[in-house]
Amino acid sequence: MDYQKAYKILFNGITDALAGLNKTSDKCLKIVRTQGQTEDMYMDAE
Repeated sequence: MDYQKAYKILFNGITDALAGLNKTSDKCLKIVRTQGQTEDMYMDAE
């Protein structure tokens, strides 16, 4: 299984879902930032 591809798809899906939630709640901004930081860490580790 191509885990890198799977994680990229997962991170993109999470980002899109959280962006939609962010329109309804300011609390989601922190979640979006955290997810983005985690994705950046993963990408830098490649």
